[in-house]
Amino acid sequence: GASRYLLYSAPPGLYTHDTQNSTARNGINISGTLAAGRSIDRFAWSPDSSRVAYTSTQDTAGQYELYSALPDVAASSVKLNGLLSTNARVKQFYWSPDSSRLAYVADQDTVGVTEAYTVAAFGGGTSVKVSLDNLTNSNVDPDKLSWSPDGQHIAYEVKNGDQTGLYVTTPDGNSSARDVTGASFTVNSRFFYRPYINEYYTYSPWSSDNRYLIFSGSTDISTLPPLLYRADITLAQPMDITGSMVTNGSVNSFDF
Repeated sequence: GASRYLLYSAPPGLYTHDTQNSTARNGINISGTLAAGRSIDRFAWSPDSSRVAYTSTQDTAGQYELYSALPDVAASSVKLNGLLSTNARVKQFYWSPDSSRLAYVADQDTVGVTEAYTVAAFGGGTSVKVSLDNLTNSNVDPDKLSWSPDGQHIAYEVKNGDQTGLYVTTPDGNSSARDVTGASFTVNSRFFYRPYINEYYTYSPWSSDNRYLIFSGSTDISTLPPLLYRADITLAQPMDITGSMVTNGSVNSFDF
């Protein structure tokens, strides 16, 4: 698992080192040797430490795509995303809680328009679009996506001009995607905001019963301060749970 294998990126690939084998001096190149000028971008262990996911330009120069690999097998990587057009790329990815799937954000269907997809972590499957594709001039924020603790739902943020919305869907398709924020919120709303206490703190906006999401937001930042809301995945209108605020007061950080 992650406690046994050290994972690191170095030209010409992505490596693991077995810390329980004191005689092994060389890492295992799990990505395979990359061509000159190719690179690894993001990489992360699956929650059960059985695989590694990463984005890389290993197949096409300048085009980051999503791969997964076994931690103890050299050159075991498989590409996971669907076919990308020229200049498109996978921008971010997220492991499902049970390590069976990955959600990723990419402009896979239309260059410049980011949408959310899921795909089996082991390869060989077809990616599934899970974000709505009928929202004009909207983009899924690559850094604003979160699996529910039970892996049955995915929440993601959509930006459209000066407005933003929080959507919840299932991992198997966008037919069930729904806006749980009701009225549009301004783009500086903190749907997946991490508290100040630690920049790298792992934060989940989900309640342990998988029903509620907590977020801080404002429908009009020029006149209304950011308040704390509870979004119910079964409803289309969030509840303001802040109560009365002092003049010019606002909710700046929170944790669940």
